[in-house]
Amino acid sequence: DLSTILGTPLLTIIASGAIRLDPTLYCMLCRLIKTLVPEGEIDETTYSLLRTFLVPCMSLFPSNPSISMELWSVLVKLPYQIRYGLYGSSRLAGLEKGAMRTTPRTKTLPVIESEVQTGIEIRYSLKRLSKDNIKETGRQLSKISHSNPLVVFTTILNQIESYDNLIQLMVDTFVHVTELGLDVLGYCLLVALGGGDSKGGRSKLKEDGVNAAQWLSSLESFAGAFYKKFPSVEMHGLLAYLVRRLE
Repeated sequence: DLSTILGTPLLTIIASGAIRLDPTLYCMLCRLIKTLVPEGEIDETTYSLLRTFLVPCMSLFPSNPSISMELWSVLVKLPYQIRYGLYGSSRLAGLEKGAMRTTPRTKTLPVIESEVQTGIEIRYSLKRLSKDNIKETGRQLSKISHSNPLVVFTTILNQIESYDNLIQLMVDTFVHVTELGLDVLGYCLLVALGGGDSKGGRSKLKEDGVNAAQWLSSLESFAGAFYKKFPSVEMHGLLAYLVRRLE
């Protein structure tokens, strides 16, 4: 089995971070794995290869949309449940410095280093964001998101929860984000609506027990603006969540 043969040497490559020196190799591997993924199906070994190598390795190629597009050509063949499972695996392993505190640590140091650097850059860019520099800063935000969309969009949604005046500004900046980035954003939005890392523990109502809490109201407004501008982004996960809420 090709996935089994590739597994061990690829894990060694990601541990050292050496793959960042050869983006062509990464693209070739994406195209190879793509041939192993029939529409809507994936075997356990190939899934493991995606989870442990292809998805985390994207972090090692900063500001390279071609890498994101190559990986998306593989992931787009999979149902959203599997894609979201891959994103969730990375999130649950910890983002940025949080990955150092998980036991056992599953992310390699080069990947963690990349996430930390991305976190620093996205927070700096968000501080500079205004109506006057929306085009320039928007391109910069999109550029940062190419390698670590989970870090970027988790940070952006955390900001939106507190500052709803950012919603339309942020949505307008996403025109330069890759298809993979937008798909990850849809996943991050679903996680945030469910309560994020508090696993649904946050109150969804204000103290009056009637009106939606600020964080939830802001995310709902963002979801409407986002899917209105990008209707082709996967929506089944969000719809399934809403149906469960209504049951």
